[in-house]
Amino acid sequence: MSLTTIVAWLQETSIAQFLDGSRYISMTIQIFHIVGFVALLAIVVALNVRVQKLAFRSLPVASFAKSLGRSYQVSLTVALLAGVLLFLPRGVAYGANGPFDLKIVLLLAAIALQFVLHWHISRQQDHEASALLRAGAAFTLLVWFSVGGAGRAIGFV
Repeated sequence: MSLTTIVAWLQETSIAQFLDGSRYISMTIQIFHIVGFVALLAIVVALNVRVQKLAFRSLPVASFAKSLGRSYQVSLTVALLAGVLLFLPRGVAYGANGPFDLKIVLLLAAIALQFVLHWHISRQQDHEASALLRAGAAFTLLVWFSVGGAGRAIGFV
């Protein structure tokens, strides 16, 4: 069974049909997706600028990272669940969309990079981040914003 077959089957499920049945439902889900992603970016920016020592200098970096962990998980979950619900009714079309494929690859990379960065920073015992971690934070931030850019490009292809 190919991925295209699975996506086509998902698109025909009753939940996908329900989600596609009202533009108000779709708009509401899209709002949750965008708000979840914006909240996620705010958390990522806050942590990464702290790692760079550009803001929040009075806060110990490891403690700050740990305090943002739960908010990061919640906002990521909201953005991902809403994204899946947006995908279901139009999976076949999204599967043929280059920017969508790029967004998914970048999203997976950003999640992995942020997890590794957060893990290392949380274990710093409130020492400042190394130059390598600061470079990683800058790169991770670039990847996160690229996810947003690729997501925005989906509608133009």
